[in-house]
Amino acid sequence: MTDKLPIVATLREAGQLVLQNRGDLLRVGIVFIIGFFAVGAIVWSYLLPLLAGAGVAATGRMNIDPRLPAGLLLTGVIEFLLFAVFAVGWHRVILLGIHRAGRGLGVQLGGRELRYFGRLWICFLGSIAIATAFTAVEQLIGAAVAASPENFILAAEVSYVLASAYVFCRIAPAFAALSVDLPFGFRYLLAAAGWLLVSLFFGLIAGALGLSTAAPYTLILVNAVALAGMFALLVTVNAIVFRRLSGWKGPV
Repeated sequence: MTDKLPIVATLREAGQLVLQNRGDLLRVGIVFIIGFFAVGAIVWSYLLPLLAGAGVAATGRMNIDPRLPAGLLLTGVIEFLLFAVFAVGWHRVILLGIHRAGRGLGVQLGGRELRYFGRLWICFLGSIAIATAFTAVEQLIGAAVAASPENFILAAEVSYVLASAYVFCRIAPAFAALSVDLPFGFRYLLAAAGWLLVSLFFGLIAGALGLSTAAPYTLILVNAVALAGMFALLVTVNAIVFRRLSGWKGPV
């Protein structure tokens, strides 16, 4: 078991594994691609117009269509569920090999996928709760020292995003363990993996934002396919990190 992983070499190995298994990528990712295309089309056609119509009324109250929060929550749940199904399937392909990974990869919704989905939401909701508390405390501190509230909160939020991304990437190898039916345990929180996954995480986000800026209907599908490829790379890196730093050798 090694203590450190070189970032460039690990990314190269992950890219090679994705290419070697590219024949299985479409099969495992087809539901993800179709699902993200459908969600993207709905967001573009229905939710973005509702968002554009939101604003502050003359009375000072927020004027938001009640369908907007419900729609955003529903799309978030669907996207997390699609990612959970895809991630479990692709983790199993990389860690177990296609012949030992089992059936229904990327299309079935069973116990593994639901556990993965549930823990993703726990992480997400915990992050929101902590961010809310963190922002409230920073506002109080800013008011106490008479600092500019906007600049103070912006600096606090940037620091929080970096810290929370690092913490999540420390947790990420435990999701690989869950995908191969190992306990979701804190012993998989691997310090040496943190910055490797953080760098790839922010690269993925930047790529997704770059694609989403050009997303009328024909490009929504391109966006979905590209996201499947980027997520496959992210999951592959996570699988490599889990296998190398935990010393897991696979099922006997």
